Amino acid sequence: MPYLHADIFPHQTPKTPGGVCGDVVESFRAPEAAWVVCADGMGSGPRANISANFCASLLKGHLLAGWSLRDAFRSAAAAMDAARRPGLPYAAFSVARLSPAGRATVLTYDTPPPLRLSPVGAESLPVRRLDGLEGAAGEADCRLGPGEALVLVSDGVTEAGRGAGLHGGWGVAGLCRFLSDAVIRGVPPAELSAAVCARADELCGAGPRDDATAVLCRVRRGIVLNILTGPPADTARDREVVERFLGMAGHRVVSGGTTASIVARVTGREPRLLPRAPGAVDPPAWALDGVDLVTEGAVTMNQAHNILDVSPERRISPSGVSELCALMENADRVNFIVGTAANTASNDVRFQQQHILPRTVIIPLLRERLERGGRLVTVEYV
Repeated sequence: MPYLHADIFPHQTPKTPGGVCGDVVESFRAPEAAWVVCADGMGSGPRANISANFCASLLKGHLLAGWSLRDAFRSAAAAMDAARRPGLPYAAFSVARLSPAGRATVLTYDTPPPLRLSPVGAESLPVRRLDGLEGAAGEADCRLGPGEALVLVSDGVTEAGRGAGLHGGWGVAGLCRFLSDAVIRGVPPAELSAAVCARADELCGAGPRDDATAVLCRVRRGIVLNILTGPPADTARDREVVERFLGMAGHRVVSGGTTASIVARVTGREPRLLPRAPGAVDPPAWALDGVDLVTEGAVTMNQAHNILDVSPERRISPSGVSELCALMENADRVNFIVGTAANTASNDVRFQQQHILPRTVIIPLLRERLERGGRLVTVEYV
């Protein structure tokens, strides 16, 4: 089954132009799912923003701590039930879970229903009522394929135009018609959230308005990069680790001379040294059938970390380092398989003199930098 990646496109328009928006959007990823929270604080301005942040942070904390979606939702909803009194941080909210297989589950609390957007138009998802809460709580789910999207909005969108010529406001049906027309006209997914908020602002005219938020979560086939670096601690696992690595879907990189020799021995394929222009700092790279790139190990990883934020046109190319950076930058998900066999070379004074960090140090640093760039990163030690 292909890995499906959700691109998140949020847009917000505050009630007062240039002011603080009372809505908050949080999105975050883990190997098992991507989550999106859209919280709408009561009122507007800084106080509403604080309420929305409190709600979104509560949900995010629960989900990152391993709570199930429903348990996290019920905890946040119970807190909002208790906060309905004046002066307390109340917010309406929606929280969505999007799995790598394309399954989307949305739980709503006093918010408009979620929409499903496909290449042929938009539709409102049926919402099942959840009992036991003071607010209007519901659950909706659907399966999204590549090119389809989930849309969450605050009521500043669906209520737009109320009191300015639209009895009952824009409404969910009006929003669906707008999105369907935009898709037919070929509006890019990255621009749809902004288009929704702009139209809501137009509908309000000189009449009353509210903070407006739209979040589009578009699903596409994700780009996966698998990196095998370092021999396994137990040599008896060499074949198992290599065969599993070569069976993983996505691009493949082998980093490290010893690691490459293990892959060559298991597969019976011989790596070929790639011709590169001589350079004072460029580590060697090889070609190996079934693998996109084979590089030297510690030096390459350290140099990739050092220049990952450097613009591609400034990098020395072609080189194993620049090619590794390009593969990492192009990926949505990076899976590291890190061998934990002792590496005596990392204790060499020449490595220390050049400040070349061992795998145990540089891989977590690379992970941190990649995650800051919005990529999902997993690290498995073998």
